[in-house]
Amino acid sequence: MIKITIHNDIRIGTDKDSIHDVFFGEKKENSGKIILLYHNAADEKVLLKCDNKEVSMTRYTKPPTTMRFCTDKKTSFHYEGLGALSVLTKKLVINDKNNEVFLTYQLIQNTLKIGDYRMHVFWQEV
Repeated sequence: MIKITIHNDIRIGTDKDSIHDVFFGEKKENSGKIILLYHNAADEKVLLKCDNKEVSMTRYTKPPTTMRFCTDKKTSFHYEGLGALSVLTKKLVINDKNNEVFLTYQLIQNTLKIGDYRMHVFWQEV
C-alpha cells in the first residue's frame, strides 16, 4: 500500500485556491510506466500513469474522463457538465527516484482560459 499526496494550486482570474489531498492506493510498474491507483474523495477510481514524456489521469466516472499532460502540447478531453476542454501543459517533471510528479498547466474551453494549475503528486510506501 502507498500513501499518495496531491497538492494543487489553482488560479482562476484573481482568485487563488490550494487543495491538499491524501489517498491510499497501490503502485505498479508496467512497460516503463509508473501506475498509481486510488479512490478520490468522491470515491471514484483514479488511475495516474506516468512515463518520461507524459502523465495521464483517468477518473472512472460514467463516462470515464482522461486528462493527458504532455509538455507544450495541447490535449483535449470531455468533462461531464462542462463539455470539451483542453489542457496546455507548461511544465512536466517526473522524478521516479523521489516518487514525485510536478506539473503546471492551463485548462482552456474553446479559446477561453479557465485557469492556471500547479500540481505536485508524491507517494511513499506505508
